[in-house]
Amino acid sequence: MDGAAAFDLSVPANSAKTTRIGLPIGNLRLGFYTSDVWEIEPFFALNYAKVEGFAGLTAYQFGSGVLYHFSPSRMQSQLYLRPFVGVVGASGGGNSNSDVLIGAGVGMKWPKLGGRIAWRGEGNISTTGNVTSLGLLWGLSYYPR
Repeated sequence: MDGAAAFDLSVPANSAKTTRIGLPIGNLRLGFYTSDVWEIEPFFALNYAKVEGFAGLTAYQFGSGVLYHFSPSRMQSQLYLRPFVGVVGASGGGNSNSDVLIGAGVGMKWPKLGGRIAWRGEGNISTTGNVTSLGLLWGLSYYPR
């Protein structure tokens, strides 16, 4: 699970710049190690907002990343790379829209409690349609072993 912040770098001429913050959880992820250094990590987010007098808005995001860890040991701090692809969309007021999300991140995991959990920080860049965003993630990974 990650808290998240994103800042749009490029926006269409008819749109306003956007900052998005998701706390306490911006995304839910589930990682599957395929080797000591490779991990497949599907992700999912769902948000709903309703303001009195306006139609409700549902926003969603799902996809998958592939992490490459530079160290096979989950007992040591480790740097990782994470390319990812997904779908983002929203619906509300009788309208809906979705688009492809493509991006890449670099991050660090810091193990705690004998490697059972790890703090995780990541910086990433992504593009959806014609909007490019810089993202920051801070989260917690749990390893059930």
